[in-house]
Amino acid sequence: EVVGVDLNEAAVAYLRENAARNGVADRVTAVQGDVREVAPDYADWADRIVMNLPHSADEFLDAAVTVAGDDCTLHYYDIQHEDDPFGPGEAAIRAAAEPEYEVEVATEHVVRSYAPHELNVCLDVRLTR
Repeated sequence: EVVGVDLNEAAVAYLRENAARNGVADRVTAVQGDVREVAPDYADWADRIVMNLPHSADEFLDAAVTVAGDDCTLHYYDIQHEDDPFGPGEAAIRAAAEPEYEVEVATEHVVRSYAPHELNVCLDVRLTR
């Protein structure tokens, strides 16, 4: 089962339409709302979380920790300076998740150049308790 939460009503409509077109509507729940308000409804539920809003993903880390199950992979997208593209994201994740979870960065990768000296990056992080 997949749960997608977005404030954007059009994005939620597209999610529902795409799920129906791909024959998986029975396994996809699309919620229009603020994930910070919806998270308690899915506490300790997720085994995988995609945080693909790179300019503000850190604002949603508390919600991610709320929904994360005992063994959860977090895909955290970020925009950072090329001098330290992964450190700030890892620090933010650790601040939100520890000590409740053990935090292990599985992979770090540059998605693309975003602006001069700024990179769009992804951290794949395993949260276990």
